[in-house]
Parts: sequence; C-alpha cells; structure tokens
Amino acid sequence: MKIKRYLLRMLFIVIILLLLIVSLFQYRHFYKVGDMVFTFWKTGNGCYIMPYKYLGLIIPKNNHMKASNVGGIVIFIGEESTLHIFPEMIYERGADKIECNLPSYKYEYYPYVREIESVLAFNEKIAYFKNCGYPYIGIYIREMSNITQSVD
Repeated sequence: MKIKRYLLRMLFIVIILLLLIVSLFQYRHFYKVGDMVFTFWKTGNGCYIMPYKYLGLIIPKNNHMKASNVGGIVIFIGEESTLHIFPEMIYERGADKIECNLPSYKYEYYPYVREIESVLAFNEKIAYFKNCGYPYIGIYIREMSNITQSVD
C-alpha cells in the first residue's frame, strides 16, 4: 500500500514538473485580423505562426510559418484571403527570414533584401498594401508586442 501511494505521489510530481517546463518554454498569443485569427506560438525552436486558432499540443506539420524568436513579421490579408508575408526589418542574424509551409493557403512571401534598391521596393510594397486597405498585423516576436494592426 505504501509503495502504491509513493508511486502515485512521484507520478503526480513528475506531471507537475513537465507541465511547468512546457509552460515556461512555450506560450501562445491569438490575434484577430479581419476575419482571420492568427496563432503565434513562441517555442525554444522559433515562433510558429498559424493563420488559424491552434490549440494542439505539438507543432503542426503543415499550414504554419516559422520565424526567429528575435524577428518580426508583417502579414496582410489580401483579396481572396491571400496572405502577403513580409519579415520585419530587424538587424539580427537570421531574424529577417520566415519559413512558409502553407499548402492549404494562398500566399506570397516577400523576402527582405539589404541592397538599397531592394529595400526601397520592399518598403513600397508594404505601403501599397496599406494603401489598398488590406487588414494586417505586425508583430515584434522577441517581446511578442503587436506593433501594428489594422482597425476593422
């Protein structure tokens, strides 16, 4: 009887420790942009961004974007729910790249290029989408701060 009680107590302690570890290294934020909800799930392996509300316990195999935990992202929702994805211009190694794995979504990814002509074209494209009135969100992932968001 004592052994059974001891094992149950140890199992309880292990479960509590695992939940504590998981909660310390991962957290999620949800943002509604237009008619779409985005999940930003910051993990030790990067920030996973899903264009839907995701409550699963494991990282999805498809339909996500991955950005650096120190990077940033701006996402516009264009015509026919096309996602227009821009990395935020942050000058830290690897912070300006976003991996897109979105087979169920229409999207266009605009990589950031550091040449002056390309930077101007990059900024003009962002300004174009803002002027079109597309709903958008911009997130600085390091602090998970919502730096820009359109008002519906």
